[in-house]
Amino acid sequence: MNLKIFLFAVAAVFVQQQHSTNGQEIKQVKLNKLFSHLSKNNLNTFFLYQNLPINLTVLYKPLHHLSRTFIIESLKPLMTNINTSYLQLQLIPAGDSVINGVDNTTVQCTSPDQCTAAQFHSCALDLYFENDPILTWNFIYCTVKNKLIAGVFPAAQRCAKEELSEARWNELYQGCVVTGRGNELLAENVRKTAQLFPQGLPAVPTVLLNDQVLSKAADLDTDALKTFVCRLISAEQIQPDYCQLRIAKKIPVRVFYESTSDLSKVFFRKQTDPWCVYLEEMMSLELYPAGNVPLFGPNKTSISSDSSFGNRLLSVVNERYFNHLEQNSIDGDFMDGYMRTLVFHTCFYNASQWRGSEGVMTEQDFISAAQHCAEMSLPLDDWFNFVAAVKSKEGEEIYSKVVSYTEKFKADNGLSESGFTSIPWVTIGVETVGSPPVHSRQAANDLFLTVCSLYPLPSEGGVNRPIECTPVEVKVLYSAADTEKSADFLLNQLPEVFWRRRQRIDLTLTPYIELPLLNESLTAEEACQQNETVCTLNTAHACAVKMYFEAGDSDTVQWDGKNQTLAFISCSFEKLQENKFKNVVQIVEHCANAHFISADLLSYCSQSAEGKRYLEEMRNRTLELQNLQNQKSVLAYPLILINGEVDNGAKTDLKAAICEAIVGDKMEYCHEKDNDNDNGGGGWTPSSSPAIFFFSSFLCLIVVPLYLTF
Repeated sequence: MNLKIFLFAVAAVFVQQQHSTNGQEIKQVKLNKLFSHLSKNNLNTFFLYQNLPINLTVLYKPLHHLSRTFIIESLKPLMTNINTSYLQLQLIPAGDSVINGVDNTTVQCTSPDQCTAAQFHSCALDLYFENDPILTWNFIYCTVKNKLIAGVFPAAQRCAKEELSEARWNELYQGCVVTGRGNELLAENVRKTAQLFPQGLPAVPTVLLNDQVLSKAADLDTDALKTFVCRLISAEQIQPDYCQLRIAKKIPVRVFYESTSDLSKVFFRKQTDPWCVYLEEMMSLELYPAGNVPLFGPNKTSISSDSSFGNRLLSVVNERYFNHLEQNSIDGDFMDGYMRTLVFHTCFYNASQWRGSEGVMTEQDFISAAQHCAEMSLPLDDWFNFVAAVKSKEGEEIYSKVVSYTEKFKADNGLSESGFTSIPWVTIGVETVGSPPVHSRQAANDLFLTVCSLYPLPSEGGVNRPIECTPVEVKVLYSAADTEKSADFLLNQLPEVFWRRRQRIDLTLTPYIELPLLNESLTAEEACQQNETVCTLNTAHACAVKMYFEAGDSDTVQWDGKNQTLAFISCSFEKLQENKFKNVVQIVEHCANAHFISADLLSYCSQSAEGKRYLEEMRNRTLELQNLQNQKSVLAYPLILINGEVDNGAKTDLKAAICEAIVGDKMEYCHEKDNDNDNGGGGWTPSSSPAIFFFSSFLCLIVVPLYLTF
């Protein structure tokens, strides 16, 4: 190390005096940490230490909507992107709790769960924070995020075992919380809070940044907190890269839906399961349950059908628990307003009384379904107030606002006469002048992947982008005429896995001639002259892949082009194996009619110049992937590549290969036994394909995370 730098470093450390802010001692920067950074020639870090550490104190409550939002969306990026040696973090999980004036020891919280959660946090901070601040922070964050929607105890147990250790979980629970030490530590945190703010906290949460008090919501968002912290790092040219980032805004998503719509059911039961746990930091969501249902009366608020009553019911749920989170959150409960809203929607669409567009739901059916769901997801004493509001003028006014917004949206975007051509109607992104919002089929069917594609990378300001946004890249090369191994994989492996967890998979399908028969010197058209049957089938599959699977928001896709395509492919293999049709052209027509509304388009494509172009593209893909592999002689269809590498095991156990390759959370699906059902939804079969259910109903499930706030 340069002697001058060494002497400067020593001087800087001695100049760094112990000081106090609001009675809280700040420890000196450890010399070994400084030299550790200097040894890596990180001179910027060295100079930063002249003004560091920055004292960051967070006063919060573990079970509190605004505290949770702050920890997840503002504090987490700061802890991830700024070296923790620069920050002297202090967490005080007491909030506005008080000590009982009678015994002067028992802490009174807004709920028993709030006290229990605060005791777990207080114990973890006391036992581990000084020696293992990162692990302790990870535990705190894990319990607040609570991806599995567990109660306070199971959430703490899971997070302690994952982030700390089995032994530390026993020490944390048995040695601290159970013994009463947790209450003592929480009481100490209540006293610390009172010393810092004798007149009471200005808000929950409140942040002390050195001597500056931050308690307004505008001061606690991701960008504001970053700005405040970075201002305390003197010279701009030596600031961490995080300080130079322009923090990305959340992606706005609006959903116009109906209470009896089959596809609305799919959206709430599938598109947010379990992706909402990762979406909440990247997406802001607005819900409008009016759709195309007409209203009557001078103010267009009177109920004109039973489905309008269902829409009205959902509107009241949204208004009470979703639209005003700060006011409506149940303080101290492990479910906040947003959580309650989505759990209620899931339960409602899954209720035995729900019959969809093919059946008839009476007002009593809606009430019965709502009562069951209210018992599960609303406060215990809220059912009677809720149903009274739905039937009262309050419910009428709430629904009127939803209808007015929906009708205005239609009028502004030329949809007044036709109405929404698809329900749910999903818009994504910020509107711009001259570019009206359009329905995004991609967002309706692949919400997580769509938001991930729009939300910037962390290096570009997307600091809340989860690692789960990185999908597993799966490439499948097969022959549409291979009735054995390709057929087995496309019938028994791929559809089930893709249907269950498509949001974590970037799937590419490439139908072409079997590799042992592939002549690299022949174009696709020339190869077709050698085997017309194989050519016809592969061309039809190529058309389906290009027109539906990879079409995105193209007009050729009516609903879910990806599952429509897989259903068509499965049908094609099934009929080919049955050998009941006179020729393959009839198979193509039959399966196209069964699974695509625009079946004529696919049949035309398979016999046109367009189909030839698509098949040529499949040939080029095949040759490109084949040439990337060194051992061409051992390659055989179906050829499956996982993240660019051939995986022969995936032919017989695709689920295991996918789960092995997934980064971040592995999903509950990966831990299920092979014969487990999707919580009653059953496995995928061509006959139960969602492509067919576009004409009837869909089967799927949602699991919503604790404290979900988009």
